This record gives sequence, C-alpha cells and structure tokens, in this order.
Amino acid sequence: MLCVNPLTGRRGGAASTNADAGTLVPSEDFSDGTIRPHAVSARCDLRGFLLIGTVASLPPMGNYVLPGNNYHVYDYALFWANIRADAARRLAAYRGR
Repeated sequence: MLCVNPLTGRRGGAASTNADAGTLVPSEDFSDGTIRPHAVSARCDLRGFLLIGTVASLPPMGNYVLPGNNYHVYDYALFWANIRADAARRLAAYRGR
C-alpha cells in the first residue's frame, strides 16, 4: 500500500504536531467547528498505514471514533488545514503550467 502523510503531502515519513496547520474540531452537535493548530502528529508505517499520535494528545473529535480508537471517520477533519493548503498549492502549480 501507498501512504501519503497529509501533514507533509509527501509519500511516507513522519511529521510532528508542529507540521499540523489545523485540525477541524467539530462542535458537539457537528453544526460548526474550530480550527486547532498543532493538534495531530502522523506517520506512515512500513505496511503503508497512516498512524496518528496518541489518543491522549488528540482533541475531542466527537462520538464517532470507531472501536480500537479508529479515527477513520475524521480523515479530513484531522488534517483539514494541511489538506486545504496542499490542494491550493497543487491548483496553483497546475494553473502555472
């Protein structure tokens, strides 16, 4: 499997919470959210899985964390600002061709 670290936009590797531009933390009723920078670290393991920091270090994301502390439901929210910045960078590069 191929793992792209959403904090760096690159294949493989690790990134600390310093690389997290902002996690979208939902309100209790999911009607709104706040951006919390430096909340999540991430690394790609040798099997190609993306692993995030310890549960104790994560902001409260809501009631949809799956069994075994699986945060798959929050894939985009955990890396919200980094994914947006990466998309903008890629679009600018494409338009500059």
